[in-house]
Amino acid sequence: MKILALTLLFALVLISVSCGSGGDSNEASTGSETDVSSDENRFDPSAGTEKEVAATTGTSAPVGDMGEQRAWFPAVVLDDGRVLVAGGKSPKWAAGAADTAEVYNPNSNVWEWTEAMTDARFQNAMTKLPDGRVIVAGGRSIENRAIDTAEIWDPETGLWTPTLPMNQAHETMPMVSLGDGRVMVIGGADDTYAPVTTVEVYDPATNGWVEIDPMSEKRIWHTATLLSDGRILVTGGGKPDGPWIKTAEIFDPESGLWSSAGEMSVSRAQHSATLLKDGRVLVVGGRGKRMTAEIYDPSNNTWGSKSDLNIPRAEHIEELLPDGRVIVAGGTGSRDNLEIYDPSTNSWAIVGDMLMGRYRFNSALLNDGRILLIGGQALEGILAATEAFSLDIGEEIEATILNVDPSAAAEATPIPTATPMPTPTPDVLTTADLEFKPTIDHDGSSNFHVATEIPVRMGLTQKMNSPTGINGIIVQFTELIEDNRATGGVATVRLELFTPAGPLGGAEMSLESGQKKPSYKKFGKYSVGLLSIEPDPVTTAEDAKVTVVVFLSSLLR
Repeated sequence: MKILALTLLFALVLISVSCGSGGDSNEASTGSETDVSSDENRFDPSAGTEKEVAATTGTSAPVGDMGEQRAWFPAVVLDDGRVLVAGGKSPKWAAGAADTAEVYNPNSNVWEWTEAMTDARFQNAMTKLPDGRVIVAGGRSIENRAIDTAEIWDPETGLWTPTLPMNQAHETMPMVSLGDGRVMVIGGADDTYAPVTTVEVYDPATNGWVEIDPMSEKRIWHTATLLSDGRILVTGGGKPDGPWIKTAEIFDPESGLWSSAGEMSVSRAQHSATLLKDGRVLVVGGRGKRMTAEIYDPSNNTWGSKSDLNIPRAEHIEELLPDGRVIVAGGTGSRDNLEIYDPSTNSWAIVGDMLMGRYRFNSALLNDGRILLIGGQALEGILAATEAFSLDIGEEIEATILNVDPSAAAEATPIPTATPMPTPTPDVLTTADLEFKPTIDHDGSSNFHVATEIPVRMGLTQKMNSPTGINGIIVQFTELIEDNRATGGVATVRLELFTPAGPLGGAEMSLESGQKKPSYKKFGKYSVGLLSIEPDPVTTAEDAKVTVVVFLSSLLR
């Protein structure tokens, strides 16, 4: 009964909306690429040496890795308790932009591929609509510039549907779901890397975007938090190397106007903001090795209750716990510990360590109380690794849990256990009509590169890299599984796929007897087409040849 009540209580937690914290949007850089060489990204063991350690602690355990390495990506908790991630920066793709999306099932601890987005993007924003669908917008594309596109993912079908484009390209911006079903995108940088004041609202009724009253300052790497009264608080911002912004402002949906929310005690960017249970907003850390936190009170439009963290943090995550406390984790410099803020004492205490240091990552508070820590950047590179931190339950929290009405638990619907999907779980299509360039024969070399949309005829064990360069997919013909076309059956081969960063996994592809159109399988940004298996039928595996082509998945839409 305690476990069931705990699950119900955690499911009722109000999740704050802030840029770059464990919520529905994400923070990222603009003008330059990564800044891993900066002093702030080097761990400083002298920072916070006198650490406060909480009486309540926790432990972290590994869960299934994502199929994609990701940093600077958004995450959303779905209505059924699963977690959706989409896009992000990955070493596998051009300019780092990934179009792939995955769903984490907390029952099985498995990540499952869902359909890839129409556009590859990182430093993008994402939030949930009232009907349970999820909208993603903006970010940087494979051209490493902000884009104006947005699309909606349907958890019932697993498919993405584009919206009308935004009026301006946005990246590094927060997205807030308003109480009336509309969604607001606030500021960020445009396709020239310039910060903007532009604010746009998406209306599901029209599937379009409308510009509204702009902010008073141009902001990137800022936060946006939906307040209890429906207004939106925006704080700080600024480029990674400064200057950073000290001001805050509030948008009132009723008047459609912005007004000042005063100044924080220090300027902040790459910080986080969380709505507390009493309606105030906790703002934490920021660029410049900020070790401070402070609270905004919307009832009197003032800042106060300044407190010191044990460790400076930026590009970290922050989650509101069911008992009203706030947990933060990681941060620039690949910080590996977690600490909790207690509003009743206005103080911070270390509660445990992650399995590895992370920054530019994301998080999700699961319905079973675990905190999912997802991907991000580590000192050794971008991560696919995921872990779940479990906080020990103290007597006070347990007493709160036991006071939950047990009759309400009957209304809780368990999350269905999904069948784990193979990696990389491609979409299979056999009817698309595409025209490719003339087929060429493999030259027998071990380093055969070819542009996209050029079919290659190759024998067993031979491999091709397409497109040319370090961002392509390597396809190798490894096995003839069967050929029953002589009796009206199918011929099936196995292909192994790689990127320069590592293996993508294997895929079985087939052609039916008499099939004229190619078979296609989609692997995120790129798709692979099987045009022929020769001879027809194959009598000796060593004589088999396949004709394979790599092309952009967008051609299938």
